[in-house]
Amino acid sequence: MDDPARRTFARKKAELTRYATGLLLILAGVALGVHPAAGGATAHLVRALLALIMLGGGGYVLRRPLLAGAMGAVAAFVAEALATGQLWHPEAVVLAVSLGALSAMSASIAGRSVRGELTAQDGIIAVVIMLLLSIGLTVLSGVSAQSLAASHARLIVLIYLLTPPLEVTAVVAILLHKNLWRRFLTKNYGHQPDLGRHLAEGFMWGIGLILLTAVLVSVESRSFHVSIQPNNPFVYSPAVQRTPWDVAFLIALAVVVMAPLAEEALFRGLLYGGLRRSYGRLPAALLSAVIFGAAHMNASLFIPLVVAGLILAMIYERSASLWPSTVAHATLNGVSVVLALMIR
Repeated sequence: MDDPARRTFARKKAELTRYATGLLLILAGVALGVHPAAGGATAHLVRALLALIMLGGGGYVLRRPLLAGAMGAVAAFVAEALATGQLWHPEAVVLAVSLGALSAMSASIAGRSVRGELTAQDGIIAVVIMLLLSIGLTVLSGVSAQSLAASHARLIVLIYLLTPPLEVTAVVAILLHKNLWRRFLTKNYGHQPDLGRHLAEGFMWGIGLILLTAVLVSVESRSFHVSIQPNNPFVYSPAVQRTPWDVAFLIALAVVVMAPLAEEALFRGLLYGGLRRSYGRLPAALLSAVIFGAAHMNASLFIPLVVAGLILAMIYERSASLWPSTVAHATLNGVSVVLALMIR
C-alpha cells in the first residue's frame, strides 16, 4: 500500500474510531443516567452527574453538532423507554431535547476556532451549556424544586456544592477553545494595585444591593401581591433549618463563596464581556442582566435579580475586574444566609 493510500486508510480508521467512541459515550451516559438502580436520591444525583460527563465527552469527541445532537436525543428516548416502558411522555421529551442539545453544543465547541476574542455567541453558548447541564441533572436524578425542599440535608449540600462547578465547566469549555484562559484570569483576577479598594467598594455595593433588593421584594409582595419564593435554602428547606452546624457551613460555603465566584465568571466575565464586545455596554448590561435573572428560574425574584445583574455588570465595567462584583455578590448572599441562620 503506497503512502497516500495508507494515509487515507489511517484517516478513515481514525474517523470511524472517533464516531464509535462518541456514540458509545453518549449511549453509556444516557443509560447510566436513566437506568433504575438501588440507592437513594444522592446515588441518583451522582450517577446523573457521571452521565452528563459522558454525554458531554461523547459530543466533544464527535465534533459534528447535528450528528452528536441526534445521537444524544435518540439515545435518551430509547433509554427512557427501556427504563419506564413508555416511549413518549414529557420527561422523555425534556430529556431528549436537553441531552441532545448538550451533545451538540459540546461537539460545536470542539470544532470551533481556538483563536480570537470573546463574542456574544461565546457567552450565550456558555450559559446555554450551564442550563442544559442543570436541566439534564434535574431530569436524570429526579430531583425537583419541590422534592429538594423536602429532601435530606445531605442531598441539598450535594446540589449546592455541585452547581458552581457546572457553571465553571461552561466557562472553562469556552475559554480553553478560544485560547483565552490565561488572559481571562490575568485580566479579571491578576495582580491589581487597587485590589483593596476594589474589595471595599464591592462590599459597599453588596450592602446597597441588599437594601435595594429588599425594597423591590417588598414592593412586589405588597403592591402587586406576588408570592415570593426564596432562593435561600435556609429559608425554604425544613431539612436545612434542622441540619447540624457543620452541614450548614458547607451549604453556606457554596452559597456565599462558590456561587458568587462561578456566577460572576460566567455572567459578568464571559457573558457580559462577550456581549459588550459585540453590542456595546448598555445593551450588553441589559441583556446579560435579563439572562442572569432568567437563569435562576424563579419568576417571583426575576425583577430583583435583573436589577442586581445590571448593578453587578456596572460594577464590573467600572473596575475592569471581577473581584468587586464577586465581593458584592458574596455580600448579598452572605447577609441573607447569616440572617436566616440567626432566626432558624
